[in-house]
Amino acid sequence: MGRLIDADDLIKEIDNDNNIFDNCKRRVRCKIAIAPTAESVHVVMCKDCEFGFQHKNESDTYMCGQDGESHKMDFFCSDGKKKEKQERIKPCPFCGSDKAIPCIEYNYNDVDMWSVQCEDCMSSTWYYTTQKEAIEAWNKRTDK
Repeated sequence: MGRLIDADDLIKEIDNDNNIFDNCKRRVRCKIAIAPTAESVHVVMCKDCEFGFQHKNESDTYMCGQDGESHKMDFFCSDGKKKEKQERIKPCPFCGSDKAIPCIEYNYNDVDMWSVQCEDCMSSTWYYTTQKEAIEAWNKRTDK
């Protein structure tokens, strides 16, 4: 199963990356422009939505602050807004940069393998099966 990306955001990110040569940027933009696309709408599950709150008496039911209805925790809609991530990624322990990002390094037996990598000095964690584990490992490496 493929992953959907926001091509416009990806092109902006490539254009703003000073580590990529201009002739490479043009080639990548062309590849993105001719890639197969699908129209999509951003959706948010109730359990991940800032407007959703857990029902007092039912652990798998959420009340929606938008429509006033109750929904199962895996219900989703396009009116929601994703909660802010709670785990902060600490600066790089080697160069001090705050440009450390979680990324999927590869897929092994249909399992995404995650690491956190510094965009400035390219240091990274080992591979983990969840983004959360990779961030926790990165954050244990530094006191900055």
